[in-house]
Amino acid sequence: MAEIPAGAAGAAIAVLIYSFVCLGASCLVIWLTWQHFERWSCPYTVGEDVACIAYATTIGTLCSIIQQIHAIHAWRRILTARFLHLQDHSDDPEAVMSNGSLGLDLVLFYIQFYCYNVEGLLVTFCVRNLAGKVLAALVPIVSIASLQASPIRSNSEVFLLLAGIPLMFSIGLGGLSVLAILIRYIVFRIRVQKFQVTYGWPNSDISSSTLPAEPIGKRNMYDQWLLARFTAAFVVLSVFEITILVFKIHSADNINKDIQGDQPDLSSQRAIQDFLLFLPGVSASLLVFLVFGTTRPFLEYMRSCLFAERDQSSLEALPLQNMPSASLSTLASVPSHPGNHAPARPETEIWLDENEFYSRNPGRQR
Repeated sequence: MAEIPAGAAGAAIAVLIYSFVCLGASCLVIWLTWQHFERWSCPYTVGEDVACIAYATTIGTLCSIIQQIHAIHAWRRILTARFLHLQDHSDDPEAVMSNGSLGLDLVLFYIQFYCYNVEGLLVTFCVRNLAGKVLAALVPIVSIASLQASPIRSNSEVFLLLAGIPLMFSIGLGGLSVLAILIRYIVFRIRVQKFQVTYGWPNSDISSSTLPAEPIGKRNMYDQWLLARFTAAFVVLSVFEITILVFKIHSADNINKDIQGDQPDLSSQRAIQDFLLFLPGVSASLLVFLVFGTTRPFLEYMRSCLFAERDQSSLEALPLQNMPSASLSTLASVPSHPGNHAPARPETEIWLDENEFYSRNPGRQR
């Protein structure tokens, strides 16, 4: 039976539904990369390993969903256990970083924290080779493992600083990398626009310089989209850092209330605040889809998958009577009459789409 306060049930369910939507978005990106045979990288992106980032966001979002379901089911027991633990460990920096999580919740928190660091390092390093991916996966493990050392746990400032180093490094170096890429891209575009080659038509005085050029508005549209994708990578890193900062502030406030109070805070307001803190973490999965899953190759592939079955069924329903034999080579495989000594043609099949069928049969009606 759910132990969540009745006043916070609506917010908890809404956050859980949104989390499932984000999980579906990241799974869709993984499916798209697998369909393009890019399970570990995506060559047409600007350096970011879309598949690996999607793996990390999917794992983090899945752990968040499990933690939300556990909180809805055992809210009172979780808050009571936290309250009793903080009475004896009020100076534990791990409690501030994890909002006093214990047991299963603490394990799920560290998995999500690890995924945040991996995502940030993948975007920052823009790695394409195996060594870079291994580095992005191992650095957060070393950072989290070092937090368990007794000398570090005894110093709250050092503990929190060491915990935030990977993300601070990612957002700092990531911002510089994005800025450098933008500058290089702008310089390249200026050089391309200034570069003109004139070719003459054979036996003609008309040169290619007199041909109409591509509209500037169309080029600007693509430029703006590309710049937006560059900037979005930096925004994702900023969201991670802001999420951790807000989470720490809220966690410290909750710990102070539990230490000063005589009983755990089981109010609806406390529950709503805790569940709203799940939103930034799961939103990373949705951002990955919006930034990388909306590129032209992915959109065209999704469109072809959505409408392929309908187009195929419409082609199968087309009438075949009075169709010229030259329009379909599949009729060539029919055995010839015994009296006809013409050599048999090879049995080949050529699929015609709907537009090609009507272009070869102008008398047909759609």
